[in-house]
Amino acid sequence: MKNLFITILTLGVFSLNSQTSNYSNVKSITALNSSTINALNYQLKLVLNTQSLISAGQMQSNGADIRFYKNCYTPIQYNYWIESGINTPTTVIWVKVDSIMAGSTRNFYFAHGNSTVTAFSSIPLTFNAGGSSTDSVYPATSGGSTNSQRGFRFIPNTDILVTSFGKYEPNGSLRYVTLFNVATTNTIAQMQVGGPAAIYSYSNLPNPIWLQQGNAYSLQLYQGSTDGYYYGGSSQIDPRLTYVQMDYCNGCTQNSFPTNTLSNLHYGQPDMLFYFKNTITPAPTYTLNGSAVSISVANATICEGNSYTINPTGAINYTYSGGSAIVSPTISTTYIISGINTASCVGTNTMQVTVNTKPSLTLSTSSNSTCVGGSQITLTGSPSGGVYTGSFVTGNLFSPSTTGSFVAAYSYTSGLGCSNTTTTTLYAMACVGLNTDHKSSSTSLIYPNPFQNTLTVQSQTEELKQIRVFDIFGKLLNSTQSKLKNTFINLESLPKGIYFLEIIQNGNKQIEKIIKE
Repeated sequence: MKNLFITILTLGVFSLNSQTSNYSNVKSITALNSSTINALNYQLKLVLNTQSLISAGQMQSNGADIRFYKNCYTPIQYNYWIESGINTPTTVIWVKVDSIMAGSTRNFYFAHGNSTVTAFSSIPLTFNAGGSSTDSVYPATSGGSTNSQRGFRFIPNTDILVTSFGKYEPNGSLRYVTLFNVATTNTIAQMQVGGPAAIYSYSNLPNPIWLQQGNAYSLQLYQGSTDGYYYGGSSQIDPRLTYVQMDYCNGCTQNSFPTNTLSNLHYGQPDMLFYFKNTITPAPTYTLNGSAVSISVANATICEGNSYTINPTGAINYTYSGGSAIVSPTISTTYIISGINTASCVGTNTMQVTVNTKPSLTLSTSSNSTCVGGSQITLTGSPSGGVYTGSFVTGNLFSPSTTGSFVAAYSYTSGLGCSNTTTTTLYAMACVGLNTDHKSSSTSLIYPNPFQNTLTVQSQTEELKQIRVFDIFGKLLNSTQSKLKNTFINLESLPKGIYFLEIIQNGNKQIEKIIKE
């Protein structure tokens, strides 16, 4: 019978190799045993608010990711059974704790928040197997009244958890098995059980039932108009139950409470399979504490190109999905932070760094060079509303008092608080000996401009001309005479920058600004 019992009620084989690091939420539970007896393999009853956890997205909707661990550094799980009330404020869960020593406390851990795992809740792994209520008694005589109830009254010697109803009868027909509360005569549970003749057959109850120690119950098998039953003299019963008497009724239905009694007999052979729990007085109590690792970390916003230092709290050591607490994302990025506390419990949390782009800027100028004391250069930045800075820059005007090259900058801050700066180089010239406004009527063509190494001067006639190159301060850098229409000037040795080209031909002077790239 014991092998049959295990076959019917074992709900599955479960892997015990997962650890708390796989769960986003881990809480500690402190169990207290105030008695003088060690609680070994003790079934501790918890009442937890799973509704709030499910609503917050911290638990699967069916509680399949609920786990209990002995500690945080080894993969030792405690078996448990969810009795009722998942997704309610009062979910009843029984946890089988290996030991709570007399007069002391011990911590274990409640983990949840893992979308990849399946249900683990199990009655057979959590409670002690009690066996069959009739202890497999086999009366030999068959027959008896039809349309009748036959069964026995009993009192549990300890609280028991009934998981299946069964029958042993000579017809092999579908039978009603009914459990009554003797004190109220009310039906506690009823179901039909099939199976062949002369064999104990069982069907699992849709919802297991607790029967309380010291209360009287009556378990009955109903015979229809063509059914019989086994009967015989016996008071055999499982030792965790006390046999009281045989209860029966004739000319009744499966819903009739039997009021007739006989002593020391087993008629009809209804049966049930049950489990029981270990008991200690007073019963151990528990306290649900906060998160074993309460990692807190705030989201952040940065501007493009900046870095951010993640600053979590709640643990002693942390690891980051980005490899470092200092991150420099180019786009908005979510980071996972894992932390471990002094009890080796691991917790995780996520945070997002939002990246706002820098404003795109342009800076244009009315000219890129001017003479000292000459015309001012106007700076125009876009988008408007920024700030102009640089030597000899006042407002958006560049007015140099000395020669040289100068950097003017335009800075702008967007409505998201992100700043950007763009620059340009401006040149201030002495303009000594150069009349940049003088142009001849017979202008030579100068190309390419800008140039890299060689410049071509194309004239209209083959007359002698003098070609000179000056820097922006008026210093002569190169001088060439030529009668050719196309004269090639090699300026490879000059650095990149702005220069002036002077052409004198037939008393006419032509000055052009040239740029070497």
